[in-house]
Amino acid sequence: MDDHKGKALELHMAGKSYAEIAAALGTSKTTAYTWVKEAEKDSAVNVQTVNDANSRPFGTFRTPNAANFSNIRSESSGTSKVKVKEPGYVAEQRQRIAELEAQTQHLAEQLSDSKRKQIERLKRKFQTTQEFITQNDGEIWSVDELYQTAAELESLRDDMIDSDSNMQVWVESHIHPLIELLEEAAESLTDEDLDEGEVFFYED
Repeated sequence: MDDHKGKALELHMAGKSYAEIAAALGTSKTTAYTWVKEAEKDSAVNVQTVNDANSRPFGTFRTPNAANFSNIRSESSGTSKVKVKEPGYVAEQRQRIAELEAQTQHLAEQLSDSKRKQIERLKRKFQTTQEFITQNDGEIWSVDELYQTAAELESLRDDMIDSDSNMQVWVESHIHPLIELLEEAAESLTDEDLDEGEVFFYED
């Protein structure tokens, strides 16, 4: 567990809101929420790992002593000629390298088309989330649901930019406003000391 996640969990356990955690750690409310959830998960995994380690008997590892051949010298006073033949595995390695190079070339040729399909897939995923938010305008949302949806959009945003850095402008104009809406709604519920409530994203 890194320092940020550990501190976020510590503040959360002390009763701090996600907004207060975000302000204390200099990050967004959604990231603060994500850190807390990941830290809780990491803590549970660590406890299980310790329990598993305690249930196993402690063993010792043995390594065979390496033979020291550095002082071995030929006692032959004559000269000899050595004929070297390339081992079969070298030829197999060459063939494997050639195959890998061919595969790399093939993948490079497909990269542009693959990137386009990836962006289209991510845009469809964004559209689905956007429609879900619109359909649930005025419905009951919990603080966790709002932050979780914002976290999913942040992950989607990062995936898009990783796939194509030219998507930065599109991301800022489409995804970022939705993240802000979700965070503002979550903060409004928190300010009212509510775990859930009716949320209206768009004014009539």
